[in-house]
Amino acid sequence: MVRGKIQMKKIENASGMQVTFSKTRNGLLKKAHELSVRCNVKVAAIIFSQKGKLYEFASIDKDFAKIIFSFSREKRKIESSVITCNFESFLSCFC
Repeated sequence: MVRGKIQMKKIENASGMQVTFSKTRNGLLKKAHELSVRCNVKVAAIIFSQKGKLYEFASIDKDFAKIIFSFSREKRKIESSVITCNFESFLSCFC
């Protein structure tokens, strides 16, 4: 049996939206867990429902903060190594 393509658009039916959210959320968290186990990587997932309820997954001893801290530290390293300039300073290099 072949599944048809699903058109990506907002679901207008409230109960249909809730069912889709629940199934997709569970699938996403399951895939995050699978990725962390099979590939031995750190994974963090944050999901907020439409009502603001938080769902999360962390692969390191269930410690979400460790993964977020590692992410922010690495992001700062990358940002500090990238040279940023505006258009005027770029032009001054050639004048």
